[in-house]
Amino acid sequence: MSLVHDGHKQPAAELKRHRQEAWEAQSAYVAGASAFYQRLWAGKAPPKRLEDLAELPFSDKAGLRLSQTASPPFGDYLASAPEKVARLHRTSGTTGQAMNLAMSALDCEITEIVGGRAQSLAGLKPGITVVHCLNYQMWMGGLTD
Repeated sequence: MSLVHDGHKQPAAELKRHRQEAWEAQSAYVAGASAFYQRLWAGKAPPKRLEDLAELPFSDKAGLRLSQTASPPFGDYLASAPEKVARLHRTSGTTGQAMNLAMSALDCEITEIVGGRAQSLAGLKPGITVVHCLNYQMWMGGLTD
């Protein structure tokens, strides 16, 4: 897992080292497993250093939509086996074709941890009652819950 526990307590140098290690692992994985990014990067290997990320061409929503149209339901940018998808979210499609967003069990776990951190940093603590007025979807019409 590339999640940093107690990141707010870590020295900047340690966080930088962690980000670099996470980049190396993730970029190698995506370069080997995603046909979309293999095409987009035109066979060029991702840069070794995270600081050089800007050397890669951008992916954009139009390209991702085309990928999902050509390879439904997730597009060929999905870097894991479709059987590993544990949760599916769908955008509203307000600005065009709705997008399917696939998450693995690990993605879900990290999202829950990071969401909990955000709530804690906003001042929520055990015992506080919160009315959550948004729908279940994590992304809908540009809003996140």
